[in-house]
Amino acid sequence: MVKKLYKHEFTAWLRIIAFFWAATILTAIINRVVQLFENDSVYYNILFAFSLVAFFVGLLCSAAAPLIFGIVRFYKNFFTGEGYLTFTLPATKEQLLWVKVSSAVCFSLLSGLVCVLSGWIVLSGEVFTEICKAAAYLLRDITGKELAHLIGWVIEMALLLLISDVCNHLFFYTCICIGQTFRKNRILAAVGVYFAYYIITQILSTIFSVTFALLAESGVLDGIGKWIGDHAELSIHLGLSGSVVLSLGMGAVYWLVCRWVLRKKLNLE
Repeated sequence: MVKKLYKHEFTAWLRIIAFFWAATILTAIINRVVQLFENDSVYYNILFAFSLVAFFVGLLCSAAAPLIFGIVRFYKNFFTGEGYLTFTLPATKEQLLWVKVSSAVCFSLLSGLVCVLSGWIVLSGEVFTEICKAAAYLLRDITGKELAHLIGWVIEMALLLLISDVCNHLFFYTCICIGQTFRKNRILAAVGVYFAYYIITQILSTIFSVTFALLAESGVLDGIGKWIGDHAELSIHLGLSGSVVLSLGMGAVYWLVCRWVLRKKLNLE
């Protein structure tokens, strides 16, 4: 059943998001073709500016589409009249939730690849060659130990970005789920949950920043600062790894809240 769910989900996604991908790549190609006729004329500058703006609009749409479309599909399939059909399928609520999250993340990653490909098209030629030369210059004197650290940072950063993307989708789904526990104005309630969470996190961040600044000024953190200075590479690994663990913890909380609402507090329109 899960395979059929994925097939249906991917088909629905491709009907919409493929248009954004095609538009982004097309605007990148147009911009690259315009660059082939580079000159100092006013007409070229206007045409180049329009093609560049169209390219950036395409990038923005391709980057935002997975999140927006994922939110719409999650709400529509789970908490509208379609929910009566969705929850009669021979699949557990955990499986239904997992298919939604993993599909959204998959298309988010694919959109990222499309954006990278489009950027490469725009920058291909002399600009891309210069970028490669600059990267080669920076890496030419790197030692084996430094290379190992660099590879580790890249892996940790990639893992952090992946988990953060999962958490991002789960966070919005959590807001929707909590909003559905209200009797009226459920969409408005979901928006309220989002802003309440944002305000609380900003308050906590401010408290943490002020506390950290006071401790640093008083000299309490001098020992930690010295250790970080003496172990810079390890500090970066610990920072990235800690962020991964924190993101996993937040993702687990979001998942449990969504699961609890779908199992215990499901309230269809």
